[in-house]
Amino acid sequence: MVNQENSENQRNQSNQSNQDNQSNQENLLGSPQTPYDLIISGAGPAGLTAGIIGGRHKLNVLVCEKAERASPFPRGETLHNARIFSEVLGDNVLNLITTHLTAARKFNSPNAENSLEIYRRSPSIVYSWDRFIELLLSRINETSTEIRYNTEVSSTIIENNVCKGVRLKSGELIYGSSVMVAEGHNSKLGQALDFPYASINCPVVKRLISNFHGDYMGFEYFFLAPGSLEYAPRFPPGIIFVFPRGNGNCEVGLMIFTDMAQRLTSICDIPSEDELLRVWSKLIATYPRFSDLMKNTEITFEGITQIASAKVVDNPMPVPGLFFTGGAMGFVEHSGSSGIASSMQIAKFAVDHIASKKISNWNKYLVHRYVKSVRKTKFYKHILSNARKTAFGKKFLFLRLRTSENINKNWNFVKAAYKLQ
Repeated sequence: MVNQENSENQRNQSNQSNQDNQSNQENLLGSPQTPYDLIISGAGPAGLTAGIIGGRHKLNVLVCEKAERASPFPRGETLHNARIFSEVLGDNVLNLITTHLTAARKFNSPNAENSLEIYRRSPSIVYSWDRFIELLLSRINETSTEIRYNTEVSSTIIENNVCKGVRLKSGELIYGSSVMVAEGHNSKLGQALDFPYASINCPVVKRLISNFHGDYMGFEYFFLAPGSLEYAPRFPPGIIFVFPRGNGNCEVGLMIFTDMAQRLTSICDIPSEDELLRVWSKLIATYPRFSDLMKNTEITFEGITQIASAKVVDNPMPVPGLFFTGGAMGFVEHSGSSGIASSMQIAKFAVDHIASKKISNWNKYLVHRYVKSVRKTKFYKHILSNARKTAFGKKFLFLRLRTSENINKNWNFVKAAYKLQ
């Protein structure tokens, strides 16, 4: 009889334990019953900014980063001071990471036969990428925002045409009232929605060098006309850039203008990575003026990447509850291919919107209000205006003038066009 009572007690305890475990699972943050307020895919400047702002609003926020640390590949290390940096990082904090300041620009025509020098109204800030990311992480650590590394988002959870969370590469499902895509160019979630990354992204070779002793401490550019290189006759239009960083350091690189190449398919191809590196080596060795600047320099970093500076995706929320930011939607300044400030601005705007409207369930009406409010912002209008102006300039150079000979012959028209901007 006693054994029977003990057995009955054990069964009751086991049933109660199972019920408690089920209840705990249902109440676990990230479950369908208790979703995160915001899930962010990507721990770059946009994703970390969203995590910081979400934490300050006391939202439950999860940042998923596929790498073992935040932003391991250094992106554009040049920016212009904007209010977003003080809002996110604190007043005058950029002084801690700045390595060089310059407002000067020199544009060289093909083969450096002519040049144009201009000065911006405000200086460009050259900064340390690693220290910038460290600052963002220090701010996010002041909040309750959770970051998971080695955590890759593979797809979204869509229910009744509304985004309800994400599926990880591991198979785990995490639910969230809102999901932000801050993955940069070639976003998996953007690809799933057929975002035209082949038309958005521009291939780039980036090299960091030391022992640089250039004679011009402003930013310098060299235009490459389509088909102008004897050793690469089908090479597309592009630009070589030289960004001094102070103390003998410099960032140099080559960017292909994808949008122009796609308009010139009869004479140009988008190069493979091997072809890009081959041409890059030739330019360093032989291109007028640029090759002289590269003599005796030492490589500290080199890599191939892409910058989403050829086209802007017009809809920042293609699915209710699914936000896109930065490079994932081509939201960068096309004239200089810098997307740091713009990515952070739209990320902050999105999180502020979620918090102020207390949105937990998205519908078409709420999406319409959000998209309409984004399009009214100064930063959004600036990006679109900048894209239009840049596209006009590239069309004039590479579609109308096209050849090195014509560009050099009509260089005074190029000067006049810049003065009108």
